[in-house]
Amino acid sequence: MRFCLPVQNWRPPIQLIQNMLSHNNAQRAIALGTFNAISRHLFRRAGYLPQPANSTGSCQPLHRQTIGMVGYFKRLIKRLTAQQVKVLMLEKNPQRVCNA
Repeated sequence: MRFCLPVQNWRPPIQLIQNMLSHNNAQRAIALGTFNAISRHLFRRAGYLPQPANSTGSCQPLHRQTIGMVGYFKRLIKRLTAQQVKVLMLEKNPQRVCNA
């Protein structure tokens, strides 16, 4: 199924991607989606097939190992800390972590 925007709302992809640093959440989301779509298209044209991965990629953290991540992923962090893995996290909205 394909959805098309009316022609008057069309913007070149490069213009959409330039909104990646916008202060507007909707514009940033569209920029990220555009970037992902272009990346996927280029991967497919190049014949690149990423390896399947779980939520920690190919990393299988060990007891007392330290993992770094960008963004707060509550279930993943709970699973890692239950395995006594130390988690260092960068979160743009720290209140998300405090209210969890």
